[in-house]
Amino acid sequence: MESKIKATIDGYDQFIGIDHHKKQSCITVKDRQGEIIRKKSVDTSKENIKAFLDTGDEEMRKIAILECGRTCRPVYRWLKEEVDKVVLAHPAGLKIISDTVKKNDKLDSEKLCDLLMIGMIPESYPASDEAWGRRLVIRQRAALVKVKTQVKNRIHNGNSCLRRALVEAAVPATRSNLSFKNLYDRICARKSKKAGPNIAKVAVARKLSEIVYVILRDERPYEIR
Repeated sequence: MESKIKATIDGYDQFIGIDHHKKQSCITVKDRQGEIIRKKSVDTSKENIKAFLDTGDEEMRKIAILECGRTCRPVYRWLKEEVDKVVLAHPAGLKIISDTVKKNDKLDSEKLCDLLMIGMIPESYPASDEAWGRRLVIRQRAALVKVKTQVKNRIHNGNSCLRRALVEAAVPATRSNLSFKNLYDRICARKSKKAGPNIAKVAVARKLSEIVYVILRDERPYEIR
């Protein structure tokens, strides 16, 4: 039979471990003897968490723990209103201390509770509202930059069939257009004999694609310049 972990830190009657997620959170509540008082998965909302933790005994001192992460801020605020102290656990430190083969939300919430009871929590600094707001702005900007880069890459890559057709049209274009021929010869002269022609063809193909784009955009015929 597995022995129960008893509390070694003083000043609290109940220990609350919360494995929180955006939609659902698993909550384990233990007493000082390590007995599970309540354990349940609830929808992650202020009302549900408050209803689950409310014992009606205002004299009962409670301490709660949850892992620091992107979605922890609302839960942290809600808990501050319901318990005497909230501890934010550092994810990297928790992994070193409590990494096990068996892992699910219920086990994780109980594991957090046990570590809290014996004072083995690597704490994370709870950022101020101002600092948290700045972090959100930075994260949002990083996400938008990522999307922008993906769109640019898609545009630059274009359609593979179109790319092949433009590259094949590059050499014939140098025979009928002096500017294309000058571009082709200039790049071949700068590059090695082996790689030069291929690089030059791609450069001419790119120039062709720009001209095709302008013609289609402005709806006008091609003019040799």
